[in-house]
Amino acid sequence: MMLPSEISQRVLSYGSVAGLRVRVRSSATGNSRLADSMPTTTGDIERIEVSVTATGDGGGQATLSSNQVDDAELRALVRRTEALANMAPRDAEATPMLGPTDYVQVDAVDPAVAAMGPRARGELAHTIITNGQAEGLVVSGYVEHRDAIIAVADRAGLAAAHRDTRVRVAATCRTPDGTGSSKAGAISHQIGDIDGAKLARDTAKWALRSRAPRAIAPGKMCVVLGQQAVADLLSLLLPALDHRHATQGRTFFSAPDGSTKLGEKLFGPRIHLWSDPADTADPACPIADDGRPDRRVDWVVGGVLRSLTASAFWSMRAGVASRPEPSSLRMDGDEATLDELVAGVDRGLLVTRFWYNDIVSQRQLLATGVTRDGTFLIERGKIVAPVLNMRYNDSPLTLLERTTVLGKPVRAGLSEKLVVVVPPLVVDGFKFTSVSPAI
Repeated sequence: MMLPSEISQRVLSYGSVAGLRVRVRSSATGNSRLADSMPTTTGDIERIEVSVTATGDGGGQATLSSNQVDDAELRALVRRTEALANMAPRDAEATPMLGPTDYVQVDAVDPAVAAMGPRARGELAHTIITNGQAEGLVVSGYVEHRDAIIAVADRAGLAAAHRDTRVRVAATCRTPDGTGSSKAGAISHQIGDIDGAKLARDTAKWALRSRAPRAIAPGKMCVVLGQQAVADLLSLLLPALDHRHATQGRTFFSAPDGSTKLGEKLFGPRIHLWSDPADTADPACPIADDGRPDRRVDWVVGGVLRSLTASAFWSMRAGVASRPEPSSLRMDGDEATLDELVAGVDRGLLVTRFWYNDIVSQRQLLATGVTRDGTFLIERGKIVAPVLNMRYNDSPLTLLERTTVLGKPVRAGLSEKLVVVVPPLVVDGFKFTSVSPAI
């Protein structure tokens, strides 16, 4: 099969309009699922998608996609896209093609992951199962790997490609009586970062500690958030970091005069949020979905809002930097461990992760969801009891405004759509509204 970069050039050669661009995604993935402490399914899949966007003579745009890459289908795909673009009304927000564009170089390929197959997945799955079973627990989870390439090109001279590998595993351990549960994951571009035995042992430890939880009264309280809980909340922040929405008065980052809060001190002095696809330990894709380059960006420095995202159209309209939503999110921290964070809390809750998170109010950036897979009462610096899960109504902004202690940043192992590297945190005054009895 042709490489994605070769396919993209062939597509361009079939075009007749000047405004033609193409994106090709190709991937080879494998997955194995576990349930009831045994393997259940396994499979390997190869996918390819060719997406063509054309701008017609009248300024209309159309985009079509196909998973067929023979010459006849590619020619037909281009013809259909161009015909629809010529029929479409003028798109007032259409933007010029990118043309030659520089991207940061990202090393995100591990040959060992690219070569993985059913046997390697099975061995990793066996390790997870046996380590969980050794503690008398019921184990479920998955092992997945991917070798993917994205290529983008246009008739103005854009031609770029990026390849990455990824392996991710997750383990859920439950007590046989159904009253205790824990879930954790690990994800990396290289197999050497994945320790299935440790993942299963740690998950089993927390599952055993979470047995027979008791109810406590909801309300505002101090929380110790594990890195996955932090990632779950901060991931809700990115869509709000939009310059257009801010100037339209639609987000927390909107100023009363119709501008934005750029340059304002909004959060604690130790808060530093940033993105960098070229980070060597946890790389991300440097090519955004629309082909624009994703580069290092400081979003919040010393509590001050430094940057917002902007679409290509809004960048031209408002005269601001063209900045796509990033493929990674990182938060600085210290060297403290989760145990050390717990030891410093007189009374509060330890939350390992949140689930079913959703935005309630875009303007206030208010979110809701529930704790899951291990929530614990802390008294005098010690975990004294598991508690029933609780629903929260609060905001990722609370993490940035009321954080008192930061731990060591770690990649969140259950965040698959975005590379998230964040520390565990101690946060004052986090609001819980009700008890959620489900395990």
